[in-house]
Amino acid sequence: MGIAFYLTYAVRSLRRSGQRTLLAILAVAFGVMSLVAMQILTSNIFTIIIRDPRVDLGGDLEVYQDSALTDVDIAQLDTLRESGRISDYTLSSVTYELVLKTGTETTFVGSAFGVEPDKYPMVGSLKLSAPENATLSEALSRPRTIAITIDLAERLNLHAGDIVLVTNTMGGTPQRMTIGGIISATPDHMGGRVFYTLETASLLANNARIVTGASLLVPDDPDGLTAELRNAGWGVTTPDDIRVDQKSVRDVFNFMLKGAGMLGLLVGGIGVANTMQVLLARRTTEIAILKTMGYRPRHLMLLFGLETLLIGLVGSVIGVIAAIGFSIPLTNAIENTGSVLLGWAVDVPLLLSGILTGTATALIFGVYAIMRASGVRPSLLLRQMPAFSTWKRRLQAVGVYALLALPFGVLSTLIMGSVIQGAGVVLVALAGLIVLGLVLGGALFISVRLPAPRIWLLTLARNNLKRQGGRLLFALIALFVGVFAIGFSAGTILSAREEFDVRQGSLEGENLVVFSDAAQEADLRGEIEGQKGVKSWFTVYQAELTSIQAQTGDTWRTLDVPRVEGRTDIASEPGLSVSGEPWGTRADAIYLPHTYEYQDLPTGTLIQVTGTSGTQVNLVLAGLYDYESNMISHGHSALVSQDAAKTLGGSAVSLITVAELDTSRLTAFGDHLQEALPDAMVITAADIRAVIQQMLTNLFVFAITVAGLALVAGAILIANSVGLSMIERRREIGVFKAVGYSSNHVLRAFLLEHTLLGVLASGLGMLAVEIAARILDGAEGVDISLDPLPALAIMGIATGIAVASALAVAWRPTRVRPLVVLRDE
Repeated sequence: MGIAFYLTYAVRSLRRSGQRTLLAILAVAFGVMSLVAMQILTSNIFTIIIRDPRVDLGGDLEVYQDSALTDVDIAQLDTLRESGRISDYTLSSVTYELVLKTGTETTFVGSAFGVEPDKYPMVGSLKLSAPENATLSEALSRPRTIAITIDLAERLNLHAGDIVLVTNTMGGTPQRMTIGGIISATPDHMGGRVFYTLETASLLANNARIVTGASLLVPDDPDGLTAELRNAGWGVTTPDDIRVDQKSVRDVFNFMLKGAGMLGLLVGGIGVANTMQVLLARRTTEIAILKTMGYRPRHLMLLFGLETLLIGLVGSVIGVIAAIGFSIPLTNAIENTGSVLLGWAVDVPLLLSGILTGTATALIFGVYAIMRASGVRPSLLLRQMPAFSTWKRRLQAVGVYALLALPFGVLSTLIMGSVIQGAGVVLVALAGLIVLGLVLGGALFISVRLPAPRIWLLTLARNNLKRQGGRLLFALIALFVGVFAIGFSAGTILSAREEFDVRQGSLEGENLVVFSDAAQEADLRGEIEGQKGVKSWFTVYQAELTSIQAQTGDTWRTLDVPRVEGRTDIASEPGLSVSGEPWGTRADAIYLPHTYEYQDLPTGTLIQVTGTSGTQVNLVLAGLYDYESNMISHGHSALVSQDAAKTLGGSAVSLITVAELDTSRLTAFGDHLQEALPDAMVITAADIRAVIQQMLTNLFVFAITVAGLALVAGAILIANSVGLSMIERRREIGVFKAVGYSSNHVLRAFLLEHTLLGVLASGLGMLAVEIAARILDGAEGVDISLDPLPALAIMGIATGIAVASALAVAWRPTRVRPLVVLRDE
């Protein structure tokens, strides 16, 4: 007998097994889909995480100071270049406070970079999709131009040549900017970014001192230069600093995503093991005849092993194809949770390894069933006598499973790329299965034995669950994990949204801010005064500084205060309070932020302030201030009178107007104000709320997408369990139908069983969510809660999945005529 005979026999047997073969293939396909989809996602993430650290730094070293770089600092870099210690450097100005406005749509930019486009980037590459084949220098060659990443362009429907309103909310007046280019790839693959020249950065900030750092190319001895710069007071980031961060992030993503895929593979293996046991149990007569004809156990193991191999191979191919499709929404979901230009790519060797892994997993998990079926004596099979389970057999089973855990552990290690993580996934999975199996198995055992109404359908369903308990356990665990993951994610994100609504998103209080040029004050006043729904409003003059120093004895101490804000009456600002001399006591007063840096400065200290206009003003420290606002950020500004701010800012002074409106009028008035003053930047609390809620929604979608795999696993295992149950309970179905029960009666009994199973798993899952929330609240003070309505919705979905899976598999077998079933006996 050659391999052709075994192959033909195996294919024929699988074809005859029909639904049972399909269930095993689906189990393998799900496991491979989970694993390969997570591997594709991990591989795509690693392309942006695991890269040359010099790309993140823009060179061999990145240097910075506590505040913006001065001409003296830049001169030091020039000296290092002239001496050959560095071969070149490029300056940058980074801000996280940029806002874009297109029409009435407001977009808060994650990060904005002022760069030297003829040098940036010195390491890595930046590509533009529009204009085609253009460089960043060419895209930013005209004044008042910016380049945006492609994710921003697609979200806002912007193209090269479009004009947008841009504001740096930490200082400066709104500016009309032209989109000079669309960036398809940044050096570090991060999106949500805006690039412009240093001159444009200065224009947006109304300040010449805008350089926040520099990237250096060091031809030799970077360690020596690092020590030298740090001794000179520079902050320095090295490639080793980046590598540490990369490793920690890589390990987290590797363990989380690939670990989730391994758990899916484990579920698929369990499905194969369950299917093979019953599939071979239904072929006892066939096995007995083969053994009577002289086939040895090794022949049967080869035969059934080939069947399992084919199941694994077909299931793996289907799983790989499904994984390619599933990885796309997964990639999109994680792109939306953060501003990353992740992209999507498939590695062919990864797909082939997925097929090999799925096939090997099917063999590993099918071995015990094959060994057990091949080792039974034919006389017992032909007489239909049970093979009694002795302690020796049980110990042998434990030994076989222990041996099979070894190759699965090897698979896990190869997939995870680490012996520790590979063993960790297996151990965590086994520990989790044991603990959850005991807890959920105990809950199932108790629930089907509690007193219940004497309704024949309910009694029948409970009795059937009593007999099947162990087989349903894995499905129960999968449903429980899915409900817990989704419920906890939903509770966390919905609680975060509610907390935001309470703190900032309620739209009450200060809920509108306008950034404009001081020359627009009269027009702005005319639009606001007398408008219906305006409860209160005030204006702030903002002027950028080039220096601010406090006299301490015979020396001058430089303060880290980038700007001043001119006010009139602070009583109109409920979030603002001052200590020291009351506001308005003296015209030359200045108030510094209430931080530890300035608490040692006594009231009356002389403060010398120089504005961007070049004007120098001597002021007197009158006290410190605290300020809380939902709408504007101060960033260590100092408070002065409006006259002082106008003097310091000159023609570059900017105006910030804050108002409180009726929430019912907020959006309409904000849109009206933007149309009336197109060169002003109008931001409402509703804009801020929408941005935060979209971020939370994106996180929720990603969490649900990943957690939903557990529910799919539950559906697969339930379908597997029901399919096998249909085989074992054919006689029971025949007897019921023979004594007068209809197909619908029998089907309702099966569906009620799985309704009870779904309710039990989802109920315990939501209970676990509540317990976890209370533990976190007690330990960390984190308030997580899930309202009854979404909790019931999650439970309903989980129960619906259980019932739908059972219905899909049980529909056809329950409609078989009783005569056909009883004749099989």
